[in-house]
Amino acid sequence: MDYYEEEKEVKNHEWAATTSLSISLVVIIGILLAYLVKYFGHYLYGISIPLESGWAGNNIIDGMINGLIQGMNSAMSASGPVLEEFFRSFFTGKFAWFFIGLAILNFVFSLIGLRSVKAKSAVLGMIFSTIIIGYNWWLISQLAK
Repeated sequence: MDYYEEEKEVKNHEWAATTSLSISLVVIIGILLAYLVKYFGHYLYGISIPLESGWAGNNIIDGMINGLIQGMNSAMSASGPVLEEFFRSFFTGKFAWFFIGLAILNFVFSLIGLRSVKAKSAVLGMIFSTIIIGYNWWLISQLAK
């Protein structure tokens, strides 16, 4: 005969609340970045860091610094159009449906996270995922016109 009662193991659902909030924030920040690149990305064309001459007082180190600056200038000029094209794809129907699906999954995580200590994070995740669904639904309706 066992005199010890088995205690029920308390399930920890903090992971769901944290995951919900972080997914929501990543999607919202991505959409905001897409809007910034869409409307202000053309201002970044032609930006380059000027080369330095005689900064270190040593020709070898100056050459290394100028090589690094030229590499950064090349990377910025090459990545601008690629980033602009990537963020432009955020405003297509396929991405909108993907974001709706991700927000629905996020909403489920929020529901699981409501039973945790971090219920405020879960509620914020719910609110943000509802906003994401509403925005993408509006975007799909605008694309259909």
